[in-house]
Amino acid sequence: MSTTTCVTDSASENGRTTFGSGVATVTTTLANLPPQRLEITANPEFVKLAITLQDGTAILGKTPFSQHVPGGNIHIDFTKSGYNSTSRDLTLDRSTAFKIWLDPEGRLYQSLVRFKCGPNPKQVIFTPDGTELGTSLLGGYGLEIYEPTTGKKLGGVKLGEHGAVEVVFTRDGATAYASQMETASVYEIDRTTREVKRQFDTGGSWTKVLLLSPDEKTLWASNWVSGDVSEIDLVTDTVTKLADTDRRPNSMDIGPDGRVLYMSNRGKDNPKTYYIPGPEWGTILAIDTTTGTILDAIVGGNQCTGLDVSPDGTLLAFSDFLDNKIRVYSIPPYDTLVAGGGGRAEDRFEDMIKD
Repeated sequence: MSTTTCVTDSASENGRTTFGSGVATVTTTLANLPPQRLEITANPEFVKLAITLQDGTAILGKTPFSQHVPGGNIHIDFTKSGYNSTSRDLTLDRSTAFKIWLDPEGRLYQSLVRFKCGPNPKQVIFTPDGTELGTSLLGGYGLEIYEPTTGKKLGGVKLGEHGAVEVVFTRDGATAYASQMETASVYEIDRTTREVKRQFDTGGSWTKVLLLSPDEKTLWASNWVSGDVSEIDLVTDTVTKLADTDRRPNSMDIGPDGRVLYMSNRGKDNPKTYYIPGPEWGTILAIDTTTGTILDAIVGGNQCTGLDVSPDGTLLAFSDFLDNKIRVYSIPPYDTLVAGGGGRAEDRFEDMIKD
């Protein structure tokens, strides 16, 4: 007979099929399917399972589970005291192996899949359509791309002999930009072919965070060691310095009109280690994207790091990394900023020094 059923996404490995818990709808013919080898492991290791077969009968067991099971549409329930129960639906039409993770009782989020990647994954980022998950390998040689619900490796992008720091996508997901610290470069990557189309020299030192303008014609890159922001004109292939920043520029965001770029700066490091407060407070700079002028400055706490602008452009939020604190400010109109004489841009040099 032919039927439509809900099955988990699969990834083929050595002629077998591994399953995550993403869901897809397929139509398959299920008449006279022979028994198939089914292998299931779990975390925690020992979990009770009940397999409901296509004819309604059940097989009881526990993980690790490995035996031949009648083919067809099957439903598997997993239970263990102290853990949330979970289940899987799949069409058993070939030798199949997968692993499940049970979450502690009461947790509202459910574990789907865990998988190994290359060294020092600095960032993870979904493509705009959500079908792929990329990671930048700070200790590797570029990027790796995976299927989010199964962990199947789909490919990668080699960026010379060094790793990548962060990635941003165009809205349509067709193009990605990746930063590289060691070469102070930004790579433009075709998502479909996974090939590098262009490499930009930022002119700074230790390029890290990237920000794409709303019209996607300009890319900004923060340079951790040289303390400045590079502006890359993606239409005419030119790179210039937009503005100098304070020490250790980190996160960036931009208002929805594209006229003001906000930059968090962690401040001078403690001579012993940057894991403890240093001699300077962190700062937030508001930079005019047209002129590079600093329109205002906010002196925050210890190591201003995370930063975001609200979708309507009225609020600015940032974190004081070592203080475990988040601050939120209202954003004045652009005309007010331009007419404000730089706000406390000059005064910040005195304000950021700790007593």
